[in-house]
Amino acid sequence: MTINQDLGHDAVAEALAAIPELIEVHTVSGSSDLIARIAARSNPDPQRVLDAMIATRTVLRASSVIVLNTHFQGRTLNPLEAAAARRPPGGRQAAGVRSPGPAQGPLVQSRGAAKHFESEERGRRISSSQNDYN
Repeated sequence: MTINQDLGHDAVAEALAAIPELIEVHTVSGSSDLIARIAARSNPDPQRVLDAMIATRTVLRASSVIVLNTHFQGRTLNPLEAAAARRPPGGRQAAGVRSPGPAQGPLVQSRGAAKHFESEERGRRISSSQNDYN
């Protein structure tokens, strides 16, 4: 979506929140200002939702893409763990990842607000301050 920049993202999001078919709205980089995920009853139904978005006068232009097939979703593997498992060319370890030696516990351990992830295969431990990787 391209939005009316004079209003700001918060005002646009507030106006769009009144449309129940909008499940998610995200500010993005690139040629668009926002992207949204909608619920529709049929393939032609998104036009009705797009019209409702334009009617708020906060969205200047909108386009749509229909998902034809979902290959996977809801991944729970921690992206930091996946990155630590892959060493870059030349064998250098990624910045911020330290090798504590042999594996010392389960794959995921909770410690306060941070989650600590340990690779049993390579014995590396990395930390993340986000709580939603489980």
